[in-house]
Amino acid sequence: VGLPQHSRTHARTHPPTRARTFPPPPAAVHEAPPSASLFLRSARVNCQSRRADMPARGGALAALAAGCALAAGVRSARATCIVEGQPICGQGNGNFAGTLPNGNEAQTCFCDANCFSEDGALNDCCPDVCEVCPELEPCKALAEADESGGDESGGDAGEPSAPAPTKPEIPPETGKNRTVVQDPRFAAGVVTTVAGSGEPAIGLIKEDDGIGNGTAFLSLRGMAGSAPEDCASDLVFLVDQKLSKVRQVNTKTTFVSTLGGLDDQAGSKDGCNGNSTFNSPHAVADAGDFLFIADTANNCLRRVHKEWECSITLVGPCVPAEAKAVGGSGKAPFGKPRGVAAHQNEDGSIDVYLADEGFKRIVKVNGETGEWTTISENPKEEVDLINPNIWKLPRGLAITPDGTKLVVADDGFKQIFTIDLTKEDYPRTLLAGDPWNENGSVSVTYIDGPAMQARFFRPRGVCTTNTFAVVADYMNNAYRSVDLATGEVKTIFGGASGSDGANDPSLEGFPPDYNTVAADGPVAEATADNPTACAIITKNDCAAAGVNDTLTSDIVLYVGDDFSHRLRMVEGTAA
Repeated sequence: VGLPQHSRTHARTHPPTRARTFPPPPAAVHEAPPSASLFLRSARVNCQSRRADMPARGGALAALAAGCALAAGVRSARATCIVEGQPICGQGNGNFAGTLPNGNEAQTCFCDANCFSEDGALNDCCPDVCEVCPELEPCKALAEADESGGDESGGDAGEPSAPAPTKPEIPPETGKNRTVVQDPRFAAGVVTTVAGSGEPAIGLIKEDDGIGNGTAFLSLRGMAGSAPEDCASDLVFLVDQKLSKVRQVNTKTTFVSTLGGLDDQAGSKDGCNGNSTFNSPHAVADAGDFLFIADTANNCLRRVHKEWECSITLVGPCVPAEAKAVGGSGKAPFGKPRGVAAHQNEDGSIDVYLADEGFKRIVKVNGETGEWTTISENPKEEVDLINPNIWKLPRGLAITPDGTKLVVADDGFKQIFTIDLTKEDYPRTLLAGDPWNENGSVSVTYIDGPAMQARFFRPRGVCTTNTFAVVADYMNNAYRSVDLATGEVKTIFGGASGSDGANDPSLEGFPPDYNTVAADGPVAEATADNPTACAIITKNDCAAAGVNDTLTSDIVLYVGDDFSHRLRMVEGTAA
């Protein structure tokens, strides 16, 4: 899903948005009925709440859907929320961000028709839309009702409303400081561009593909190239989310080509020689002869043969949100899958793992037959008051080259977990991350160091070696390493904000600075621009797999940012 640019204040140029047909906004958008106001007040617009407990569901959901539609493309400064854009509810990639009344940045939303449907498992809207964007029409109606003292519950309108409870003051955090520990393996590294001009792609293969800085990307959301078979291939595979394409980069020649996806088209068509379509893919993994694509807006898993460039639907059907909104047939197996990892076993079979964000679970898929099973999920509803949820927004996913461990980045909990693949019950372990509260009380979002003290801010993509993982720390604008044995967190590069200085790549407390622009150079000076993806290869892991390599250093890390429009790399040395 294409996320907004998180309160960026500097201008960016983007290619024109491709034309699409959108459903008309519900009539309730300009006049929210009383039921909508009650729903907003009681449910706090928590789209993950159980619908059975919500009064007057139909009208309220319609009004909220309309408000969500109006919020498409919102970009806000720190103290306001500007509604612009067009109705896109049902398209599957509507977004808005905003600022809470206390000035802190609010969580980004993903709003589509699923958010307002009966299929509650696919919901992941913000907890409170009206605190984020009070300019939305349903929120205005609620505010007006509150000011007039009306009683939306149907009681005597002449009776005064009970005063709203006062929220207790949250004491500011003390005793926490920005802590940056440079990863010594990359201390002498220099970040360089492999491919990409730095300008956004226009969406035409003949213009965007090519060599080196004559190529263009738009939104690099997923990357593969860490499998043992990649040790000597010199290839990195990417999914360009906003272009809905799967692309390949030869890192030696810097040649960029498209393996799947057509110009100006999003869909679920299978085919060969690049004659296939995808819909907002967010992740790619490679194993053996195949690529595995988390086709996010299609809610399915796709497989592409690397050499033949043939795409099939491995687990389907592929059902986009807009199809479900208008009564399309079929039920998608997943709810906006965001991460994928794959491993080829000694017998040639391939295991694929998928981070199914909508259903809050991790699934295992047979890479040949498509048969799948859930290996880790939240407790069932009947016991959810006893056992807390173990997943909130599982997104980044990677498997160690030896196939024994799965690394999961949970964007919502802001933590990194591992799953032991050698045991039948697939036990999950917290590896690193302090789940700090986004309530405005924290003083710092970026802390390196011991596992349970370290802080991430919306960790996204993850790649891993047999000994350490790399996390694309999206809102901290940094690439960071996590030791798989101890959970110790260190900085590889990025995270610098303007006044921090070249040797202090961290943030200036909370909220963070979103004006960072990706810059190459020594790791102490290089910056990232909302990092999303990575792939890593080491000589040690290649040797352990018995594969010869063509690496020019002990470690090669490839990275992709959401807004740098480039594939970059940095080399490291063995510890």
